[in-house]
Amino acid sequence: YSERLDQTQGRNPRAGRFGVLENCPDVKIIAEGEGDIPNVNVDKAQQKMSELYQVYGSEINGIWTFSDTPAQGAIAALQVSDNSDIVVTGIDGNAVAKQLIQSGQMYGTAAQFPNALGYDGVVAGLEILAGTYDQEQTIYVPVQWIDSSNVDEYAAFDQ
Repeated sequence: YSERLDQTQGRNPRAGRFGVLENCPDVKIIAEGEGDIPNVNVDKAQQKMSELYQVYGSEINGIWTFSDTPAQGAIAALQVSDNSDIVVTGIDGNAVAKQLIQSGQMYGTAAQFPNALGYDGVVAGLEILAGTYDQEQTIYVPVQWIDSSNVDEYAAFDQ
């Protein structure tokens, strides 16, 4: 999924989601939660998901979040509602998400690699200082989809 997302929309997660969903006629978006992204935390995400669940209930089959933190809040809200049938996904590949995947509470996450992001940022900075940076280029850092099939391999990074 993440590879198709990257190829279809230049790695813009929101645009990529819609690009992929155009090819999935059976998927219907019933709600989008707008959040206070810089201040998102598990509690706020849990509250938002509880509100969405009260309105949409059994219409919800899956949840995609912009990071693993709101995914954790969604999972917490679903546990309170005693609904474990809803698929929850996130983006980051953090240690908590991998534990949730291992325990079967989260379907998957698109792991980002902060070290690679930092390295590429430093290289770009040095190129800017040297006057050799191509401002037309886009730097892509690969992501990795993590789910139950490979989570143990990636969980080892958190040890």
